[in-house]
Amino acid sequence: MLNPFEKRATEYLREDEAFLAVVTPEPLTTFFKKPADEERLFDRLATIIGTPGSGKTTIARLFQYSTLRTLLRNRESTTYKPLLDTLSQCKAIVNGQPAIVGCRLPLEAEYRDFWEFPYPEDLKVGLMTALLQARAVLAWMRNLQAGGHSLDDIEIVPRADAEAATTMIGGICGDAVIKRARQVELSIYHVSAALIAPDVSEIDSDAVAAYRPLDVIEAFRVNNGDGWFEIRPLVILDDAHNLHPLQLRALQRWLARRELKVARWILMRMDALKPAEVLNDTIQNIGGETEPGLQRAREITQIWLQSGEDRANQRRAFRKMAKDMANRYLSQMDIFSKRRLTNLSDLLTTEPEMISESKIKQLEVTVNATQRRNKISVERRSNLEVEINTYLESSTGEDSAKDVKLEMLNILMERYPKRIPQATLFESDSDDIEPNKPLSADSGVADGAKIHLLHRFERPYYFGIDTLCEGF
Repeated sequence: MLNPFEKRATEYLREDEAFLAVVTPEPLTTFFKKPADEERLFDRLATIIGTPGSGKTTIARLFQYSTLRTLLRNRESTTYKPLLDTLSQCKAIVNGQPAIVGCRLPLEAEYRDFWEFPYPEDLKVGLMTALLQARAVLAWMRNLQAGGHSLDDIEIVPRADAEAATTMIGGICGDAVIKRARQVELSIYHVSAALIAPDVSEIDSDAVAAYRPLDVIEAFRVNNGDGWFEIRPLVILDDAHNLHPLQLRALQRWLARRELKVARWILMRMDALKPAEVLNDTIQNIGGETEPGLQRAREITQIWLQSGEDRANQRRAFRKMAKDMANRYLSQMDIFSKRRLTNLSDLLTTEPEMISESKIKQLEVTVNATQRRNKISVERRSNLEVEINTYLESSTGEDSAKDVKLEMLNILMERYPKRIPQATLFESDSDDIEPNKPLSADSGVADGAKIHLLHRFERPYYFGIDTLCEGF
């Protein structure tokens, strides 16, 4: 039987319908809704930072045009409605139409190789940005075509003051723009894929020509059969941590320019950050850094998928996301869906399981041996049992099982000889010496008892979905 929990990444789900069925909208609500409400998500450079497996690539796929079109085609389905509402709140869908045409460009390919070329730094950055722009244009066109639009129904909306630059990208017609983008991509690919980097004088003119579609394009004008409408392009540069640090900084400075009308995101891991940025992972600290001509707080939106800020809210948000994601994956398994078991919380017991009677007897033998070895009197053992019962009466009741009580008693009796003063030559070993520090039962002792039972008797430690989420 196929186990969907074993799938590491949702990009292996080729069909958009299957992909959307397992995606939870909670991360969008948690991390993207606020920047969208503040108009900081699409009008400037957005840097999205997260650990491996935190969902960066999944989020990037959600904002692609073909995915949005698939979602709108299935808008009547209850399975997709929460995701549709959330994307509408994030301004990706407006008035029942996609408001953006997103494309994802992974930077784990040959882009790092540009930094190894024996060229001046400005030429290396120029070749990389030109290739990214050409592939972004091709990806936007592919997404629009996958959404059901022909090239004759696609036009570029250029900036009013960019007539010459518009000519250099092929004009405004879709087929001419694609043709020009392919020429530039092929010319630069000949440079990047060469076994030996060609001399600067041997580089094809198309590779170093003035080609800046991101400076020109403001929107795409698309005919959907009922009329023309405009849609904003979004380029998502994924896995930016694969770039050289200086190369990444240059890319950020290039994309942070205010005159760019194209929405642009950079997705990367924490590997690409400086130690000070990771250790002080608040938006204020990173946003306060300035460079010549660049004020990060104003020109870059930083979205952390993990943060030490407001840990209580972060943990609540994670539990909500984990529960919804688990339920969606569970519904994909026939053995559970046929029985209408689609809630993982209902399948996990919340009542602790006590160890068997034979193991209880074995534990009692261990406790008695601890008492004899540490020369603990019957009266002191009774006092410790009273102390444990007093604590358990004020606790939640999860620790009141007999095995936990015995192990707590065992821990306290092991602590006793470590807290009594060293005896002199004239003191009897049988004297019941009072410890320097009182032996008290608390949550730490109870938790330690459960950990001991886990390792010694394989007693389960985690119970319920909330406790399971806390373990991650």
